[in-house]
Amino acid sequence: GLIVADQLATENLVYQLGLSVVLDATAQINGYYQLANRFLGHVGLVTAPKIRQYNNLTIHKAKGFKQSRSYFYRNKSREEVQQVAKSYASYAINVLDKNDKMLIICHKDFVSALKRQIDDKRVEYTHWGNHVGRNDWAHCNKVMLVGWNYLPPIEHVSAINASLDSVLLTSRHLDDELIETVSISQLAVDIVQGLMRSQARKITTKKSDCDQTSFYLFYKDDHKSKKVLELVESQFPGFTPVDWIPNGEALPTKKTKRSKNADRVIELLKDKAKDHDTYTRKMVEKDLGIDSATL
Repeated sequence: GLIVADQLATENLVYQLGLSVVLDATAQINGYYQLANRFLGHVGLVTAPKIRQYNNLTIHKAKGFKQSRSYFYRNKSREEVQQVAKSYASYAINVLDKNDKMLIICHKDFVSALKRQIDDKRVEYTHWGNHVGRNDWAHCNKVMLVGWNYLPPIEHVSAINASLDSVLLTSRHLDDELIETVSISQLAVDIVQGLMRSQARKITTKKSDCDQTSFYLFYKDDHKSKKVLELVESQFPGFTPVDWIPNGEALPTKKTKRSKNADRVIELLKDKAKDHDTYTRKMVEKDLGIDSATL
């Protein structure tokens, strides 16, 4: 036992065991490996044959939905957060059949808001950062992503520096384009990892196909989101894409200044009606600080 422990001392690992082998199903789209392989040479990519098929997988994509943390909960009141959660909860419930099991993956600080809206044993939850490499939800036949795991640029700079393992190389190659490339790969990897928490990870047919699985995601209709989805879809040969229009309660819209002023007038008049029979336009303008043209 002591001899083995000595041989496996940290500083001797490489010499005793030789090269390390990393088995990573998302390595092909992971920017870390791509950069490390390209510039250092000590990280080599060996592509395994793609024997798995995903004819039983359907990816439902809803276009035109903001998915950042700021949209879901940052700098928002509790009521505003719950309004957004109410809409997404309705989208989830309306795609569930009696015997379905759904995993919802969302931002950590949005989980509790969704749980308050969905009281259903068919639905389970996890959050970004807690979803990688786990088999806890392999029984789920449906997965819904609510919010994308956007990270600040400094996180991507750190990943780039780690993969290049050289301040000189980092300073030479770091630019906005490289940061964007790494950001796209990180988002794609997270989405693929999220989808694979379901029963899609199980091979159940002689043709190496997965169990019947439905995947639901929302995306902002911009160039970056489309590039991310292209990477994601490249990992699932034979899947069925669906342009999805969610069925449920409409998301709250941000009120214009004009609409907010109208609400202020209504609230003022409701309050004044308690002890006034009349309230003149001039009084409203004065109380609210709104000029006559605007009113």
